[in-house]
This record gives sequence, structure tokens and C-alpha cells, in this order.
Amino acid sequence: MRETLRELIKRNSRKPMLELLKEGAYLSFNEDSYSRSYCENHCPYQYVEYRWDCEGNCRNWEDSLKDGQREVYGADILIGEVLRNGYQVLGISGINEPLMSDSSRPYADLYWDDAYNGEEGICAKCQYYGSAKCPEDILSEKCLRHEDVWAIENITEAVNEVLAWNM
Repeated sequence: MRETLRELIKRNSRKPMLELLKEGAYLSFNEDSYSRSYCENHCPYQYVEYRWDCEGNCRNWEDSLKDGQREVYGADILIGEVLRNGYQVLGISGINEPLMSDSSRPYADLYWDDAYNGEEGICAKCQYYGSAKCPEDILSEKCLRHEDVWAIENITEAVNEVLAWNM
């Protein structure tokens, strides 16, 4: 399942920027953490005793940061599909199941503040939203959208794996 998600994210990230920007931004991209990791792994001065010679912002760093952002946009496309049409639209077995996150350094994360938004978030179009039947926990099995939430969690985990492999 994760391999399929990673492939979809990579494929989406190669779409024209105009198409990538049409989708909402569901994930936040921690550019500072990503940049630090990239520099730690690719800086030509990493083995020099005094690293202040490294200015960062080298061409490779800028390209890597752009590629990372494109991959986050690629994941946003998948999340948008899940929010509009449900996890089934992706046709990936097991995507709707809980996971244990193994990302030691997440570079992308969901804006959870927006998740409970009844107009645009995960709760959008839910028949129980705002009623006594709403469990008020989107990860609860009582929530009608909990499988979509787990799919989004799996997409988030997959994009973090893609970003980590770029290091």
C-alpha cells in the first residue's frame, strides 16, 4: 500500500505547477527542518571543522526544496480526492486502516485545526456534523469519516517517507 501511495505522490508531483496549485493546501511543509536535513546530508563542508564557510542556499539546496514542496503538493492532490470522494476513490487496499507512525522527523503534517471544519474539512458534508450523534473525534470508529481520516494519515506518512528518501 505505501509503495503505491509513494508512486502516486511522485507521479502527481511531476504535474505542471498550475495543476498542483489548483488543489487546496492540506499539508504544511516544514521547510526549515527539510532544509536542515538536506544540508546535513549534502553540504560540501560537512566534514570541515569550521562549517561557517557553507552559506547554504546552494543551487542543489534550492532545487531540493522545490522538489520537496512539489511532492507535498502531490500528496495534497490525493488528500483532496479523499475529502471529495472518500478513500475508495484511490482503490488502494488497506489505506483506510490505522497506522503507527514511524516518521522520526516529519516534514509534512496535516493542518488539524482545519480538519473539524464543517464546510471544508474532514467533517464537511457529514450528516452528523453539529448534532448529538457526532462523536467529535474523527479517529473514532463511531465517526462516519474515520476511514477517510486514516487514509489521509497514510498519505501523510507516505509523503514523509518520500521526502526522507530525498535526503
